Amino acid sequence: MSKEEELREDVVKAAKAIFNKGLVEAGEGNVSIRNGRKEEFFITPSFNQYDTLVKDEVVHMNFEGEALSSGKLPSTEPKMHTAIYKARK
Repeated sequence: MSKEEELREDVVKAAKAIFNKGLVEAGEGNVSIRNGRKEEFFITPSFNQYDTLVKDEVVHMNFEGEALSSGKLPSTEPKMHTAIYKARK
């Protein structure tokens, strides 16, 4: 499994964990993970369905707000995630 696939799978696992613990409801909340030291991250898609989420639906983005993968639209809050990643090296 590639590093990118591992990061996507980590997002899926974390998203399912917060859903299963009742911390979010279906279609709400979001999870992301930074791609190492790169100015990129992986984030759950918009209108996320936690029970059926798979790694191929996770969106790869850069800090400029551009999707680096095709498919689903990213969460509605990538700017917030980017700001956190920029503030915390």
